[in-house]
Amino acid sequence: MFHKKMSDWEYREKLADYANSKKPFMKRAYDNFFEGYEEDYIYNGKRKKIVRCYKAEMYMAEGSDFERRKRKIFYFILYVIAAAGFLYTGTLFEDGRAPVFVSALQAVSVMLFILTLFALVRYSISGKWMTIYEFKSSSPKVKQYAKWTGIFILAKAGGEIIASFLFASASLSDMTRCLLMNIVSTMCVFTMYHMESNTVYIKIDSDDKLYPKGK
Repeated sequence: MFHKKMSDWEYREKLADYANSKKPFMKRAYDNFFEGYEEDYIYNGKRKKIVRCYKAEMYMAEGSDFERRKRKIFYFILYVIAAAGFLYTGTLFEDGRAPVFVSALQAVSVMLFILTLFALVRYSISGKWMTIYEFKSSSPKVKQYAKWTGIFILAKAGGEIIASFLFASASLSDMTRCLLMNIVSTMCVFTMYHMESNTVYIKIDSDDKLYPKGK
């Protein structure tokens, strides 16, 4: 049983063939997930094994472990409050039929809420030290989706006010309550965005033995 290490030229050729054999979407996902890894081929008889070793920088949020856990929990609390307020505003139109432009804003807001949730889950399961992929798929995504969620909630609130006056579809008290709920939801997601924007991440060079992955 012996292990043969490929020459640099063979390595580049094989790796290019392996990556280019994938469909464009899969290739992007592959490249993103393994960003910062170096790959090598090891032959064991007739079997070929791809060995990956992470060698790029790693990220960690400043502060203690307790502070990091507390921040993650607080983000989820903010998210639940924002989502509850957003759902409440769906009761504004008594017949359940909002004007088309309001429905469109609601649909985009729902999509952004879902994306924010996915980003928060990815953020919550990330470890103390993160690879490039783990960092890019958590902190920047939380900021991006939280910001746009707040913007579209405000746009939806404005659309609901306009629709209520134009079509007399809601009472003044209902409109006031929904407006307050929209403000609460917006404040929650913008608080999340502000906190994460002010979170400092430090970078260090990884040890060659960190995060080995094989296939």
